[in-house]
This record gives sequence, structure tokens and C-alpha cells, in this order.
Amino acid sequence: MTLAATASIWSFRFLRLISASSKYFSASTDDNLSSMSLMGTSTCFDKNLYQVMRYLGLDLGTKTLGIAISDALGLIANPMKTIRYTTYEELSLEIASLIKEYEIGGIALGLPKNMDNSMGFASQRSIEFKEFLSKHVDVPIKLIDERLSSVE
Repeated sequence: MTLAATASIWSFRFLRLISASSKYFSASTDDNLSSMSLMGTSTCFDKNLYQVMRYLGLDLGTKTLGIAISDALGLIANPMKTIRYTTYEELSLEIASLIKEYEIGGIALGLPKNMDNSMGFASQRSIEFKEFLSKHVDVPIKLIDERLSSVE
């Protein structure tokens, strides 16, 4: 698959998963904090931080990482690039650089579950990468179920 095709597919997935659709997000305010819930997982952000924040969408493969970035409101995603990698360390450095450069407020990492809801090798790889990355970056990372998110 070409870089453009991979980026387009991930952009569509990211748009579906990170958009402010009530299926995935709900928000409520309480004094100075706002609580954003993503597929049943709550995270608290300062109101002023999450209102104008970009998000990264990551699609982890065995040799490449597809990256999409949202607009400042977190509503529209655009393909950014695909990185070839050999170690998670080099990926974490690149992602940390993007977080700083674009002032990223959160990361959506694809979780490729099987249709029967079981976790295969690819799912385990995403979970392990999330655990690794969370030790190297200081933004929330959410695993997003990728089932039925591809357009063919």
C-alpha cells in the first residue's frame, strides 16, 4: 500500500474516532476542570488546555508507523507522515518531537482487535507500544478499537 493510501485510510479512521461524535466523546464541566470521556475512559483536562489542542493518530505496523494530526479543535484529521522504524526508542523520540512542535494534547493509538473481540498479535503490539510510549511522553494515550473503521 502506498504512503498516500495508508495516510488516507488512517485519516478517515482518525476522523471517525477522534471527532466530537457523541458515540466516542462526551464532555462535562466542573469548576476549572473538564472531564472528557473516550469510549468509557475518563480523563480530566484543564478547560483551557483541551479546548484548543491537537491530537495525533497513530497506526502501528510491524515496520512502519502511520501518523495523522488533527486540527486545533480536534475535529478534522490530516495525514502527516509514515515513519519506517526498527526500534520503539526511535519512534518515541520522533513522537516526542512532534508533541513539542505541534503542542499535542493527546494520542489515539489504533487497537486492531479481531472481529470476535479477541486480541491477536497486532493488538498485543499496540498495547506494548502504548505502555512503552507512556513512559516517554507526557500526554494521554488512548487505545481506539479499529474494527470496521477501514473503507475499501
